[in-house]
Amino acid sequence: MAKEMTKAKANLPEAGDAAMPEPRPGPRALRAEAAGQGQAGALARRAGPPRRQRLRAEARFRTRHWLLLVSFFVLVVGPTVYANWYLHTRAADQYASRLAFTIQSDDGPTLSSLGQIFGGTATGAADDAEILYGFIQSQNLVEKLEYELGLRERFNRVMETDWFFALGDDPSIEALTDYWKSMVIVSFSAGIVEVEVRSFEPHDSQEIALAVLAESTDLINRLSAEAREDAVRDARLFLDESAERLREVRLAIAALRAAEQRVDPSLDVQALMKRIGELEATLTEEQLRLDQLRQFAADDDSRVVTTERRIASLESAVASERAKLASGGDGPTLSTAVGRFEELTVDRELAEQAYSVALASFENAKAEARRQQRYLSAHVSPTLSEKPEYPQRYLLGALTGLFLFMGWVVLVMIGYNVKDRR
Repeated sequence: MAKEMTKAKANLPEAGDAAMPEPRPGPRALRAEAAGQGQAGALARRAGPPRRQRLRAEARFRTRHWLLLVSFFVLVVGPTVYANWYLHTRAADQYASRLAFTIQSDDGPTLSSLGQIFGGTATGAADDAEILYGFIQSQNLVEKLEYELGLRERFNRVMETDWFFALGDDPSIEALTDYWKSMVIVSFSAGIVEVEVRSFEPHDSQEIALAVLAESTDLINRLSAEAREDAVRDARLFLDESAERLREVRLAIAALRAAEQRVDPSLDVQALMKRIGELEATLTEEQLRLDQLRQFAADDDSRVVTTERRIASLESAVASERAKLASGGDGPTLSTAVGRFEELTVDRELAEQAYSVALASFENAKAEARRQQRYLSAHVSPTLSEKPEYPQRYLLGALTGLFLFMGWVVLVMIGYNVKDRR
């Protein structure tokens, strides 16, 4: 019964609907219409393709996508695969020989510079390790070892199979020097020089390392010998100058003695002062005697006259002797000669002291030249490798792929940037 009533209500004619006002849409309906979910949105959805079809259309590969994929295989995958194939199938094994050495001194181990030992300043001289570092990588050493060992032949043993890591056909010494720097690795720290020599045969690496050690030892010995020769030459020059100065002073003293006809004017002064003293003493006695005579004798007494004459003679003698000491006059006086002789005597003493110091320095320089002040001490002798250590195939292959990928990404970003600016 209830179901029948419900159906009847549902089937009633909507006569009153026209009279009833249309209900206002709620907030949810308004939001749906604003979002395009109303009737207009439904019509629009019916008119356009389904959402899934549009996504499929947008996800289709376009021309630029194929270009990116092709460029990735051409610029990254292909070269990486070829590089790894070459490293594992064509690249020849490389053997390393290592050595390490320091510079030693007779006074004990030191890390000071050669310039300090050779008489230079600490700030102006290069360090021993820096000297050897530059020498081992120099073109002069490469030319000498090429003449003695044949470096081109040794570095081109695998040229037929491994063209990349071999030296190549360039005959210039510059190319050989550049290749030498890539195969001979030199490093130094706290005065210790470490050298790693690589080649395609273990015995080649050891022989080259031994030659580098021998040439470095010769360099240190040569620099030490040159420094000792310079020290001896400077000491001999200083000694010769001191001897010449002493000879000149002595000749000047001899000339003064010949001109004054005196061996030592100071001795003449002493004798003269002694004579003046004696004359003054005699003069004093005569003056006392004259005073005594005048007490009881007349002025014309013969004894008084004789005493006065003797006193006058003594005064004249004292004045004459004192005149010899006074400066000035027509000719050279004794005081002038004494001053000149004392000046030359001081010069002679200084020259003799300088000569003694120069002679001691010269003897010391000769003693130092007899012994080796600096020598190279190898605490790690050149080793003989039993298995190859280079090239590091997996590391080089991974780095090749990484850098190729990074380069490809940069190129892609540049391309997209240019495209967006158009």
